[in-house]
Amino acid sequence: MPGVLALPSTGARVLPSLARFFHTLAFCLWQDTVYDTSQALSAFLCECWPEGGNAMKRPVSAVLCLAVMLLIHSVLVSADGVSPHWLQVNSSGFGDGGSSSVTSLAVHSGSLYAAAGNYTTGAQLWHCGPGLAWTPAVQNGFGTAHNGVIDHLQAFGGSLYASTENETDGGEVWRSPDGVVWTRVASGGFGDRSNAEVIRMTTFGGKLYAATWSYSSDHGTEVWRSDTGNAGSWTRVVQNGFGDAYNSSVTTFETFKGMLYAGTENGIWTGSTQLTRGAEVWRSSTGNAGTWSRVAAGGFGALENTGVVSLAAFGDYLYASTGRSAGGLEVWRCSTCAGLDWTRVVTNGLGKPASRGMSNLEVYSGQLYLVLGNAESGMEVWRTSNGTAWQQVGFGGFGDSRNRASYWDAAVTEFDRRLFVGTWNLGTGGQVWMYLPHQLVLPVVRKVG
Repeated sequence: MPGVLALPSTGARVLPSLARFFHTLAFCLWQDTVYDTSQALSAFLCECWPEGGNAMKRPVSAVLCLAVMLLIHSVLVSADGVSPHWLQVNSSGFGDGGSSSVTSLAVHSGSLYAAAGNYTTGAQLWHCGPGLAWTPAVQNGFGTAHNGVIDHLQAFGGSLYASTENETDGGEVWRSPDGVVWTRVASGGFGDRSNAEVIRMTTFGGKLYAATWSYSSDHGTEVWRSDTGNAGSWTRVVQNGFGDAYNSSVTTFETFKGMLYAGTENGIWTGSTQLTRGAEVWRSSTGNAGTWSRVAAGGFGALENTGVVSLAAFGDYLYASTGRSAGGLEVWRCSTCAGLDWTRVVTNGLGKPASRGMSNLEVYSGQLYLVLGNAESGMEVWRTSNGTAWQQVGFGGFGDSRNRASYWDAAVTEFDRRLFVGTWNLGTGGQVWMYLPHQLVLPVVRKVG
C-alpha cells in the first residue's frame, strides 16, 4: 500500500526474537540469576540473519537489528555502570566476601591462576582454562590460616611457585608442578620471622629470585635466590635493604637490557608516621651479592614517592611507577638507567591526586598499560603506545568504586591473548576482569536488591 512502510521478510523475525530476548532477561532478573546479554544478542542476531544470509541485501533489517542492539547496549551499560570492553569473569571473592583481594595472577601450563587473600580462613588459589571455568587449587592457606595472602605467583623450571604473607611464622614459598600437589620449599621468612612476606619473585639468568618484606625496623628487605627452587638451595644475595634498613621491601623486579632491576618501598613506620628517604631503584648484571648498584634514589627527587611499585620494560625504556604519601602517582622512565637520564612522563595520578598507592605496569598487545589505585573513585586503567600520550580505557573501579586497586605489581597478566586484572574490593570480595578492546561487550546483568 502506498505510504506504508512494510518490514522485509527478515524484519518479521526481529520482533519475535527481541521478545524472546527480553522474556529471558526478565526471567533471569526475577530468579536472581546471571544473564550474559552478549550471548543472548548473538543468538538474536543469528535469528535475524540465518546461515548464509547477507545483511547488505536486507538494509532495513540490518539497520533495525543494529539499532536494537545498540539501544540495549546503551541502556544496560548505563544501568550497570561498567567500563565498556571489560567483563568480570569470576564471582566476587570466588564466592567468599572475606577473600577481599585477588593478589596475584599468573599463567602456568595453559591455565590462568588467581590468588585470593583471606585473613580468616587463609589464602586461596583458583585456576581456569580458556573457558574461564574456575576450580580451586589451594584452600585455607596451604593448611594454615596464618598464610593469609599469596603475595606472588611465578612459573619457574616447570613448576608454579607461590609466596605468602605470614605475620606469625614468617613468609613462605610453595611450589607445584600441576597446581594440585604443593610442597613447601622455603619457610620462616628464610630463617627470620620478621620477614613476614615473600612479596615478589622473578627469574633471571636461569635462577629464581624471591624478595622479602621486613616488618622489623632493625633490618631491611632481603633477596634470596635458587638454581632449582628446592628446599635448602636458597642463598641470600641482598641483605638489610641494600645497606639501608629503610628499604623495607622489593616490591617489583624487571629485566631490562640484560640487567635485573629492583624497586624498593622505603620507609619505617613509627605509629601512624612513615619515616622515609624516598624510593630507590637498584640493578645488577649478575644478581650476585655485592654487585648491586643504586640507579635512582630519594624518590626521584621527591620524598613523597615512598615506593617504586612497578617496573616494566617497554620499547627502549624502563618505566617505574611510584607509590606516594601525598598527591597522585608518578611514572618515570630511563633508557641507559645509569642514574642520570630518568624523566617523568606521568604526574599527579593523570589528573587525580587520589590515584596513588598500588599500581601495575603491564605490556600488552604493543602498548603499555597502567593500572592505578584510587581509594576514592575506584581504580583506573590507562594505556600508551609511546610512553607520553595516555588514553583511559578503564573507569571508576569497573563500575564499583570499592574496586580500589590492583595488588602490588602482581595481579595483572596476559592469558589466551587477553589482558586480565585482579582487584582489591573490601565490599564484595576480589574480582577478575578481562579486557576485550576490539569487541562489542555487553555487561553481565544481575538483579540488584
